[in-house]
Parts: sequence; structure tokens; C-alpha cells
Amino acid sequence: IIKLLLNFNADTSLKTSPGWTALHMACERGRKDAVEVLLAAGAPVNSAGGDVKHAPLHLAVLNEHKEVVSHLITHGKGININQKDSIGHTPLHVAAQFNVVEIGQMLILHGAE
Repeated sequence: IIKLLLNFNADTSLKTSPGWTALHMACERGRKDAVEVLLAAGAPVNSAGGDVKHAPLHLAVLNEHKEVVSHLITHGKGININQKDSIGHTPLHVAAQFNVVEIGQMLILHGAE
């Protein structure tokens, strides 16, 4: 469905009322296939949304979607791996807080502080 919508020039930067984009939702649900399509279409990779202003990367880390995290940090053009949410947490902070060790290590290997 995403590809069909993009064929009709769907705007990948549109947000829901809480402020989430399609990329946020794909990352939160672990839909790597959708993440790939959205990134290829230029979806805003650093868009902050929701009550805590999480970036899509925060949501992928929080929900322990390792393959999505890997794809975001290797294919997300201009991704800010150290982006802070509204309470000052980076994706690495989220990984540490929820003991997501393997993803935390991956973030560090790609320059997270």
C-alpha cells in the first residue's frame, strides 16, 4: 500500500495528530520493508513526534527492532544518531534504560554518544 500511495505522490512528511510520520509507525512496529520504501522515498528520518518527541530511531530502539535500527543508521540519509527527545534522551540512552545491549553496541559502533 505504501508503494501505491507513493506512486500517487503521497507526502512522507505528513504527521498524525500526535505528530508521528509513516516512518515513525513503521519503526515502532518493526516493519523493515516499509522503512526501506519510506527512506528510499525521502521520508524525514529525524522528525520528532509524540508526547516525548521521539525520532523514528528512538522508537525502533525502544521496541527492540534490531534490523530496523541497523537499516536506519546505515541508510537514513542525514540521520542524527544522537538526536535527543524532549526529556534529553538519545537512542543510546533508550537502549541503556531498557537494557537493549546488542542495539546499544550497534549504536556505539556507528558513533552514538
